[in-house]
Amino acid sequence: MALWSNKSKPSFLDVLRCIAQTRLFEIPESLSPIAFRDGLEQATAEQSVATPPPEEDDPDATLGPWDKILLTPFAQIEPYAA
Repeated sequence: MALWSNKSKPSFLDVLRCIAQTRLFEIPESLSPIAFRDGLEQATAEQSVATPPPEEDDPDATLGPWDKILLTPFAQIEPYAA
């Protein structure tokens, strides 16, 4: 619950990283490269989401959609819980 302390609004990425660090669940192979990025790699990925390169130039083109989804606020899931 530390992700929500001080009225923080974690992203799906924050939740994924917390799960990966605590090993609460096994992280799918497709998400492991994202869950275990260092700060520089994450900053580069976030920049790519803002200004995506052409797919033929992007060796991680399959990660791009995941990056976009994981940067959204986790609170978006609340309406689906009702």
